Amino acid sequence: LLIFNALSQKINIGIYNEQKIKSFTFAPESGSYNLYIDTTIILVISKGNTVQFNYLGDSITIKIKEKKIGAYKCFLISGTSKINSFKIKPLIPSYNLRTYDDDLSVSVYQGKLQIINKVEMDNYLAGVVESEGGAKANIEYYKSQAIICRTYALMNINKHIGESFNLCDNVHCQSYLGKCKTNTDIINAAKFTTGLVIV
Repeated sequence: LLIFNALSQKINIGIYNEQKIKSFTFAPESGSYNLYIDTTIILVISKGNTVQFNYLGDSITIKIKEKKIGAYKCFLISGTSKINSFKIKPLIPSYNLRTYDDDLSVSVYQGKLQIINKVEMDNYLAGVVESEGGAKANIEYYKSQAIICRTYALMNINKHIGESFNLCDNVHCQSYLGKCKTNTDIINAAKFTTGLVIV
């Protein structure tokens, strides 16, 4: 094993990458969020508020409580609290609601919304381990899985660089269905093995 610290920042994961999402809602689960256009905050999204985003032509319309905020090509939704997570629900086409840690960027890409979860590596790994390894195993198993998944992520960090993100959320890279929700052992396993990779 080797301790690897070069990627302590956030990793960019393309979510719903194989689906042509045209509309979705966003709501904070914990913390609050700022919506940035370039470096300007145009909206503060607090817990209890839901924002809807719709693909329209070559832009993304933003609505909150049926009030249109504007139409933009791309934006960043960034958490302002120490711990931030959000719920996302695709509407067109419709998919189940998911929860993610950290931040989100959205842009128009090839006739759909390109949705990217900007997530801390250990939060991402906990989600991957839960998605791929299940929720009822020993913590040592989860530690091993976290190290394997981290190694894979770093070895394939540029797999989708041509699409402006690092990895996708399906088995083409590693299955990632969002925030680890069911088992604190998985979250702890990712944290206990921070920076460890196989060489």
